[in-house]
Amino acid sequence: MVPVNATKAYVSAGYSDNSRRGGAARLYAKATVCARIRELQETLCAGTIAREITSRNARITALQKRWDILSAALDLAPATARHGHGRCARRRQRVAGA
Repeated sequence: MVPVNATKAYVSAGYSDNSRRGGAARLYAKATVCARIRELQETLCAGTIAREITSRNARITALQKRWDILSAALDLAPATARHGHGRCARRRQRVAGA
């Protein structure tokens, strides 16, 4: 679990719980600590973005496969069903004429 604030991070790093507020503030004020925090945040952000892109691409691929299957099925439908000359069309004519 990643600590959510500086004082929790200070304690989880093994420092004394008694001096957590002042110690965390002193560490956070150091340029090297701030630089490392920024570096870790950027790495986490880049990883999150990469995972989201991968997930999005997988969803798009799955949707494209479904679309290809559906469009192929529509192209294979009998000509009578597509043009309204089959049994369904006669049934519609009877209902409309009745």
